[in-house]
Amino acid sequence: MLGRPQDFPPAEIAELVRSARQHQLKELLERSRIRISGERRDVSRELPFVPPFYKWSANVPGSTYFIPVNELTALYINILPSCFSADFNYFIVDERRGFRPAGIGRHARSRGGELYDNPGDGRFMTIGFL
Repeated sequence: MLGRPQDFPPAEIAELVRSARQHQLKELLERSRIRISGERRDVSRELPFVPPFYKWSANVPGSTYFIPVNELTALYINILPSCFSADFNYFIVDERRGFRPAGIGRHARSRGGELYDNPGDGRFMTIGFL
């Protein structure tokens, strides 16, 4: 994990910028890194944590275990409305609740609405898939 510029005292910012401009990336990384733990986590090398094709390299000495962390709120805010637009008209069901409509049942084509509620139409998906 790397610190953000606002996480550093103002006196250190100029030195970090200097390191970056001089392509001293190793030094920049070392100074910017926030150590999460001083020890190696023991991750089970079994499903569902590690797929079978990664067992040879996962969680063994000399390997690195990456956990991607992403902020996807803006993506979802932009993608969700387009799912219900005239171009797509997706019908979304909640797989955790018996594949019932996810609050959009009255908008199904079978009820006179615009959303394609027939799975054969290819515009039918679960919340988990979305």
